[in-house]
Amino acid sequence: MSGDPLIKRAKQAVSALAQTTSNTLPAVQFFSGPNLRTEGMLFNPNEGAEPEELYNEISLILTAIASLKDHVDIFCKRSKIPKIGDGIIDSHREVALIHDLWNVDKHGSLNRPPRSGFTPMLRSVSRVVTLTASGENSVVSIFFNPISGMMETQGEVQVLLSAQIVTEDGEFIADFRPTCEAALAIWLREIEWLGIDISTKLLHEGWMA
Repeated sequence: MSGDPLIKRAKQAVSALAQTTSNTLPAVQFFSGPNLRTEGMLFNPNEGAEPEELYNEISLILTAIASLKDHVDIFCKRSKIPKIGDGIIDSHREVALIHDLWNVDKHGSLNRPPRSGFTPMLRSVSRVVTLTASGENSVVSIFFNPISGMMETQGEVQVLLSAQIVTEDGEFIADFRPTCEAALAIWLREIEWLGIDISTKLLHEGWMA
């Protein structure tokens, strides 16, 4: 059976996560000291971002990743092989957390026992700036070039959607983005186990770096 519908759904999941990453720095404000010389700069990655906008992005990511379970099971049914979706959820904590968060997002609460062992919630939802060195012993910096009038960076700068996954009592469980990345990687690996060369397909079409 063709795996095209699964590949299409995988593309949606990869795209949903990628759309919450930007390499563009937010607007920078400079501040001066008593002598009117510029002494520093400030930038706020959350400026102009409404909370509803961030939660909409989270809902899109949760739906795109968690719904892979249904598409995998449909493929299994049509291929006349045992369904594997529930087994994947029960075998991987990251996948279970995303599935529970998706159900909380859809229904407001869980109407069945959580697959992860927790009723997960999200807190500290925001955008953050990350700086990554481009090579061994490299320096990461952000600076203003007075000649070009532009902000320039040394190393990789990214603005990412960030959140923490916590229990109902507020106990930290995991960071949201790495959990999404791990869950998506597990689903892609399991899809390949079904005989669909999905990683090569996504790489070839530019969906994965």
